[in-house]
Amino acid sequence: MATNWNKLKIGGPAGKTGGDMPFLRYRGVFDFDGLYKLIKSWSSYKQLSFYETLYKHKPPEVELKWLMERKTNGYNKNSLTVGLHIWGLHRIEAVVDGKKKTMYEGRMEIQFDGWIDQDFDDSWNAGDSYFRTMVKKFYDKYVISNEQMLTDVDLIIEDLRELSNNIKEFLGMEGV
Repeated sequence: MATNWNKLKIGGPAGKTGGDMPFLRYRGVFDFDGLYKLIKSWSSYKQLSFYETLYKHKPPEVELKWLMERKTNGYNKNSLTVGLHIWGLHRIEAVVDGKKKTMYEGRMEIQFDGWIDQDFDDSWNAGDSYFRTMVKKFYDKYVISNEQMLTDVDLIIEDLRELSNNIKEFLGMEGV
């Protein structure tokens, strides 16, 4: 029997089923603009479309969510999210490499998540057509192979771990 891959969740913060995706907590001084540029340039390098889906700023708390997507074929789309929740955020002036620079201090939690969207543009999901519904079921069961889907899952996990490691390195974090 074929696996139901529609909107397959790969991982995310603790408590969600399906994976062991990275979840970071950081407290200290950081370059927020640099962090944003790192994530944006990484998504460009990986040929992912980048969208900001959430921006809440209630000083001294900030919540952000960024969505990155890549179409793997005309039927599947891989989606990744990075969510930042920052508490106690305040701006400070720091000297970096002999130059005065605006930095931020606070506590930050970064959540990663990923999933595969099948029939992401709903071209096969036609409730008015029995034929299209049956063709979609056939395609899901026999044409889309588990190997292809597992390859996409592995790619999402690899991308999220790579991004997590890049962020850890940028923030100067150590450990697993």
